[in-house]
Amino acid sequence: MYADMTVNVQSLQLAAGRNACRFCRFSRCLNSGMKLEAVRLDKKNDKMTKRKKAEVDSDDYNEDQENIESLSTKRMCMDNRLLTTSLLLIDKTATHSSRKQPLRTTMLTLAMAMEESDLLDGDRTEMSFRVSSRADSDACMESERRLLTWAIDWTRQVADMEDAISNTDKIALLRACWASLTLLELGARSCKGAATVLPLPNNTFLHADIPPPQNCFLNAKVLYSLLKWSHCDLKQLSLSAKELVLLKAIVVLNPDAPGLSPRAQSAVSALRDRVHSALYQHCVSLIDSYKAAHRLAKVLLLIPQLTLMAVEVVEHLRLRHTFIAHPKLIDPLLFQLYGDIFEEGKTEEAYLVLV
Repeated sequence: MYADMTVNVQSLQLAAGRNACRFCRFSRCLNSGMKLEAVRLDKKNDKMTKRKKAEVDSDDYNEDQENIESLSTKRMCMDNRLLTTSLLLIDKTATHSSRKQPLRTTMLTLAMAMEESDLLDGDRTEMSFRVSSRADSDACMESERRLLTWAIDWTRQVADMEDAISNTDKIALLRACWASLTLLELGARSCKGAATVLPLPNNTFLHADIPPPQNCFLNAKVLYSLLKWSHCDLKQLSLSAKELVLLKAIVVLNPDAPGLSPRAQSAVSALRDRVHSALYQHCVSLIDSYKAAHRLAKVLLLIPQLTLMAVEVVEHLRLRHTFIAHPKLIDPLLFQLYGDIFEEGKTEEAYLVLV
């Protein structure tokens, strides 16, 4: 009987010990000789505390939200990488020669060039910017046509990323971006050479101290401004190949281009936002986010300066189209693009020459 009472008392004591509060049990452990330095916080409980705190701070907390955001970020990063790779491929194909014979046609218009890219195969020569000889009138005309073909290829292929952009919208984008896009390409090429030399895509060059030929698409003022901008602003940024093609895409994708349909404006704006995101992601991959935002701002601030020079180029072309007496010195496609000082942006009229 006494043995049974002893067992019951011990059982009650053990039960009381197990049911005691955490503080009492912790105190008994310390009294029994446990060292206070040996105590470690429970990591699981710490995570639960943080999650409960987040639940208190946010009424719409979802435990799967973190995983959803992670998947969304990964998809966006993948989309940005694919977009950048596509633009690099566009730049490569637009620069290289097609090595095909041009198709015969009685009249070539911008609409035909946009719809049937093979019509310009004869103008897709290999673009080479070696500084070999000073450009004369023929070299300037050849360079002008090659740069126009290059810009048409760029505009068409970038716009083809969205189904909502028609051929008419592509021509509107080309009209708004040709001068800026051409100046950007020439400026990026000139950064690799002397500050007074502008290389052209047929291994010839223009010199800042020598007036360009009369039929050149650049006048002396624009030539000087372009070289100064290239070596003072553009060269200082040292744009990578990815940053350069993304900047070209931003120049092409102008949602404010005159003549765009409302549907095309929305598509162009959405595609341009994707390019902005890809450019920022590329900057963040190289430097921290604060410096990346600063670099992104510097890159985008190149566009207003390009636009100012492009306006002067277009005005020079329209004056040239008005007063040059030799029609053979005028590219009919550029005439359709910008017209003259009396009529801007002509289309299929009798002035078109045989190609």
